[in-house]
Amino acid sequence: MSSVQTFTPTSKCKICEKTFPSRLEYDRHLENHPRKVPCKPCNKLFRDQYFLDEHYRGSPNHPNCPRCANRGFFNKRTLRDHWLVEHPEIRCSCGAKMYKDQLAGHLFASSHHPVCRACKMGFDKEEDYEQHLVEDHADSRCESCERGFETHEALTEHWASSPAHTRCDLCELGFPNDFVLKEHLDSEHADSTCDQCLRAFKSKEELVEHWKVSVDHPNCDICRRGFANNTALQEHTATEHLPFNHPVWRPLSPPSTAGSDTPSLWEVDPARAFLSTNESTRALSNPNTNAPSMHCRICHRPACKELTMTCCGHFFCYQCILNEVEQRGRCAACNIALLPFALFKADF
Repeated sequence: MSSVQTFTPTSKCKICEKTFPSRLEYDRHLENHPRKVPCKPCNKLFRDQYFLDEHYRGSPNHPNCPRCANRGFFNKRTLRDHWLVEHPEIRCSCGAKMYKDQLAGHLFASSHHPVCRACKMGFDKEEDYEQHLVEDHADSRCESCERGFETHEALTEHWASSPAHTRCDLCELGFPNDFVLKEHLDSEHADSTCDQCLRAFKSKEELVEHWKVSVDHPNCDICRRGFANNTALQEHTATEHLPFNHPVWRPLSPPSTAGSDTPSLWEVDPARAFLSTNESTRALSNPNTNAPSMHCRICHRPACKELTMTCCGHFFCYQCILNEVEQRGRCAACNIALLPFALFKADF
């Protein structure tokens, strides 16, 4: 065995375990040290420290440590020193007493301590376990719930089962937030997804039916179709229902002919009188005969006074719809909620 050793005030000679108060005495000791390692109690010499340790372990003249696979020691004092350093008795926070080297096994097996099954490790406190998840399982942490999981599979199961997270009804997959769900829907179910409700449907037909029955989507009160949003409804109204010639608004009774001997057109030819009134009213209300006639959905005038359109695509007289919105806060045609700034004066 090499005789070169680093000196510290507490160092022992690795061959004979003798200590020295000064570097000078230590060096002199090494100069005179025998080449073979002796066991003085047994009066034997060994080639190096390894064989001496094997002698300690197997000899009945030397004490062994029962907790270190029968490691042997020079005498009872050195065994006691080893025992105090390596096997001190400690008390766990749960109250159990044990040797220091038993603590890890106790934490893993005890029901009083949190355990990471993935790493097969136990922890003294919940805070220690959470810190372990942050440091060693960062890729399986739910940031919105501030919870860590031992595996990514456990994290995805949490997303799918937690009411705090959105999920795809078709795939039964959960997602950390609406943004990630939207990406999934756009990628996997683009043709049958309601962007507003973040829901996927089995077919385009089911999506259209959803728009029709859902209170979150506007309906056309003329053809009863549902639409994704008000913009889509307005586009539909502009292309499918304009120009819209509603039955003409006219007086509730024919003009009076009292005091006249000449029979009125209403008496001679009521149908012709009706058409004549229709044309007169249309001409007065809308001199431009090529322009569409927009009727008010409240007072039923054939041509609205200060034609005003709502964001849901219906036409009214400005004062009619303004009064309705101020009193009820809703569209008189489709009953969706409206505010005054959602009214638009039109110029046709």
